[in-house]
Amino acid sequence: HSGRTDDLLTLTDYALKITPNSEEAMLWKGWGLYRQGDTVGAIELFRKSYAANITSPDALYALNFLGASP
Repeated sequence: HSGRTDDLLTLTDYALKITPNSEEAMLWKGWGLYRQGDTVGAIELFRKSYAANITSPDALYALNFLGASP
């Protein structure tokens, strides 16, 4: 909520280069994209995050928040 979306995306890009299957990094990058207005990109990353860990309540919440199915 600090308005530093570009910093968030930079950090998540770095994290995903090191650990491409990190569900948390995908989730946070999705929120960053959502804040930039890229809902389609956000949903794609939320689905990837959910697929990486189907027990993740955070990924499921993010998908539900945007009205998307896993």
